[in-house]
Amino acid sequence: MLDILYFDGRRAKSIGLDLMAGKSLHLTALSGTLPARLHAVTLETLGSRFECEVAFSESEIRRELLGRHDLFSRARFGFREGMSLGLGYFHPEP
Repeated sequence: MLDILYFDGRRAKSIGLDLMAGKSLHLTALSGTLPARLHAVTLETLGSRFECEVAFSESEIRRELLGRHDLFSRARFGFREGMSLGLGYFHPEP
């Protein structure tokens, strides 16, 4: 499941998507099988836009994931944590 972008299904309605109109998926995780719906969306971060496929959960989830499929193959991200220092890095080219 780490390869796919996985967002809470409640977000679908807030961006104008009919959640149930997406392609049905069953993602596998440590906690079992997670039903989801796949939609093509445009994500924007720091002024850069990306066309991506996003799996939206059919039920409430506690964490959302940015996967390598689509988004990470189109941009560079980096994170550094520790000693009360939290840094992030983004570049719109792979």
